[in-house]
Amino acid sequence: MKDKIKEALKEIVPDVYYGAGRFQGRENWDCIVFGKRRTGKSESKGGITRRYFVAIVKEEYIPEDLEKQVIEKMKTLGFKISDTDTAYDYVQKAGECIVEICTMEFGKTEKRCSR
Repeated sequence: MKDKIKEALKEIVPDVYYGAGRFQGRENWDCIVFGKRRTGKSESKGGITRRYFVAIVKEEYIPEDLEKQVIEKMKTLGFKISDTDTAYDYVQKAGECIVEICTMEFGKTEKRCSR
């Protein structure tokens, strides 16, 4: 699944990283970082739900259409946006500019294996 998510998100922006983006020494911080958040029983108890986070990292601000594009790409892979709030964080890039980070969570339910 990791490779499928990475390839889908690369259709939106070229720089996509799994787990963490390495920002030290980078000229441009614009990228997407994604990874696993948690796994648990589905609401119906008949399967498991895998949750991933997707963080859009953009210098200055994140255009709203970029968030919508990420949601649509994840939907094509069978994910639904979680009912958790989308979080926005801000960091300063070495005195140059503010970087906005938008973190969304997505879930995908899988059937349990029968034994």
